[in-house]
Amino acid sequence: MPIRHVLSYNGDEREYFIQHPRNIDPIKTYLLLIVVHGGGGNGKFHWLANGIKKAMKDPPIDAIMGTPSYPKKY
Repeated sequence: MPIRHVLSYNGDEREYFIQHPRNIDPIKTYLLLIVVHGGGGNGKFHWLANGIKKAMKDPPIDAIMGTPSYPKKY
């Protein structure tokens, strides 16, 4: 399951979710994949999409993946 992070920008809270390989090696260099959800979604539930699960597992991608949530006002 991805880990939720929150930051503040211009007085607004922004959330994003990060998932990394289970046995992460602190010496190794990893790809960083930022995956943006479609309209009406958010970063947390984007992880439930079958395409995201498959991309990370079959074949396994050695990457750190992040999904931001965007507020509806933008």
